[in-house]
Amino acid sequence: MISKERYKNMIRDLDVEAFRDAAERFTKKTTASKKAARAQLVKEGIITKSGKLTPRYGG
Repeated sequence: MISKERYKNMIRDLDVEAFRDAAERFTKKTTASKKAARAQLVKEGIITKSGKLTPRYGG
């Protein structure tokens, strides 16, 4: 039988692995091209559609 502590560690390890996989997929998708990268920056509100920084980031 698995102890509670071991079970918690296993779940945490699975969560970390899932996050790493998701982060890797996100990075590959959003850096696949200059167009994809810019689109993501616009979506996140970091740059405007014209490519300038938004006021929140010093633009």
